[in-house]
Parts: sequence; C-alpha cells; structure tokens
Amino acid sequence: MEKVVKVSDAKGKLCIKVKGRELALFNIKGKFYCIDNLCTHASGPLCEGKLKGFNVVCPWHDSEFDVRDGKVKAPPARENIKNYKITVKENYVWVDI
Repeated sequence: MEKVVKVSDAKGKLCIKVKGRELALFNIKGKFYCIDNLCTHASGPLCEGKLKGFNVVCPWHDSEFDVRDGKVKAPPARENIKNYKITVKENYVWVDI
C-alpha cells in the first residue's frame, strides 16, 4: 500500500503518480476510487474527464468507465481499465499498487 494524499486534499478527482504509474483518484461522496489514468482506447487522461455518477468520461473520445470496477460503460473503448484497492487510514488515502 502506498500513501498518496491527505483525505482533506482529495476532493473530486486527482491526477496522481504512484511507483511510476499514472493514476486517477476520485472522491465521490466521501468514498474513494482509483483507476489507471490512461484510457484504453487512445490513452486520454481520465483524471481530466467529467464524472457522471460513478462513470468517468474520457475527455478525448467520450469513452466511459465505471470508477468502482474499471468496466467500460460506453465506447469507443472496448477494454476495461485496471482499478486499485483503496484504504483510508490515519487521515490519508492509500492505494494498493
């Protein structure tokens, strides 16, 4: 597990780097989710995409992924994205990578 950010600093969505990997961290109603940052269609930055409920929309070509499990919800992406387990302890968000 890697400590990535203070809970109080993790609002909305964040672009983070952990062990050389680009990740997208989302805080949705106080619950945290983490997925790979690069869209499986054309490597668009998901941390810059809009949230629609639990789905993040890629800012480049509108692919959608569920941040809870990484599953594709709308094309053009066809391949799911990796998601990571999150733990909150001692006022920090930790990612299992």
